[in-house]
Amino acid sequence: MALICLAPFVELNGLILGISNFILYLLVFLFSRGAIGFGDVKLSFMLGIYLGNNGFDISKLFLANFISWLVALAAIVLFLFLDRQMQQGRIAFAPFLFIGTGIELVFRL
Repeated sequence: MALICLAPFVELNGLILGISNFILYLLVFLFSRGAIGFGDVKLSFMLGIYLGNNGFDISKLFLANFISWLVALAAIVLFLFLDRQMQQGRIAFAPFLFIGTGIELVFRL
């Protein structure tokens, strides 16, 4: 639904980055046997479009993804260090996607 509403405002660079990010997360989804949910794959497409429409290139997209994975790793280590029980050993990844994208947008690394 969100994509239909955004369709008139999507630039070519945004579409390319969205498709690239979608393919990256689709491969992670397929090869990890569901370690991330398909909702994360769809969200990655939307975040790629958003970054592309803000003038970012593919290297900035991969940096945003790297930051997302790095912050998720830090959170997992913190959970393990604090000996907190994660629900079935899983955490939601969507907040980390938003954090990585937000850091990339704010700091324009």
